[in-house]
This record gives sequence, structure tokens and C-alpha cells, in this order.
Amino acid sequence: MVARMFRPVPAVVAVLPLLVVTACIYATGLDRSPAYLVHDEVVYALNAHSIGSTGRDLSGQFLPVSIYVSDTFFATPINIYFTAIFLRLFHVSEVMIRLPTVVMSLVNVALVFLIARRLFAGVGLPMVAAAILALTPAHFINGCLGTDHVYLVTVVLA
Repeated sequence: MVARMFRPVPAVVAVLPLLVVTACIYATGLDRSPAYLVHDEVVYALNAHSIGSTGRDLSGQFLPVSIYVSDTFFATPINIYFTAIFLRLFHVSEVMIRLPTVVMSLVNVALVFLIARRLFAGVGLPMVAAAILALTPAHFINGCLGTDHVYLVTVVLA
């Protein structure tokens, strides 16, 4: 009877409060901090809006594999296509330009939890590992910008 009362907590239920707290921390003030969109955010957002509206980037290519930014710099399309979904579904604003990166940051925290869950028994140490990533300054700062830095982390963790 006692064993039935204390069932192990499913992984999804265990990590959900951490993801909610992380989402609140990361998503707060997206329209105020940083004070304005940086160059890369603007270029990525313009391309995302163009692709979401017409299926073409700013240089006219239809659903490009790499997106021209300037001179010899081409951007990886994953963040631009993901942002295009948000800009297509919602209005264009600083929050909607940065929110897809916040979502990817939350995916990173969940993936670290799942990886640590495979390495350690229980949910305590996996929660600590996920919380450490969520509170890492570099992950927090890049997770609040509409750039492609955390997307690579997501691919590596997956």
C-alpha cells in the first residue's frame, strides 16, 4: 500500500516547473532588454518576415538553404524559418522576433534534463543539470536575442 502512494515522478512532470520558471525569466522584458534590436536580429527578422509572407528571402530566392546577409556572410536558415512561423502567426514586434529563440532555449533546458536523466538515477541531478544550463549567463543572454546562437546548441543536444 505504501509503495503505491510514493510512485516515481514522471520526467515530464518533474521538469515542467523548471521550464515554466525558465520561460518566465527568459521571456520577461523581451521588448526592453536589450533596448533595441541589434543588426543581426533586424536582418534575420526581415528575411523571416519576407519568407513568411512570400516564401522568398530578401534577395528573392525561393525557400533558400542559406540566406544571404552581407558580403560573404550567409546565415543558417533554421532560426529564420522558425521565426518566420512566429511572424506569420502573430504580429511583427520585438517580442515576436525574440520569442522563437526563447522557445529554443527552453528546448535546450529540456534536452539537458533528458540527457542527464539517462545518465543519473532519479530526477534530482537531472533537474540540477537543467537548472545550471538555464542559469548560465551565456545561454540566458543568447536565449533572449533573435539570433541563431542557441539553435546550434539545440542541434548538438538533440
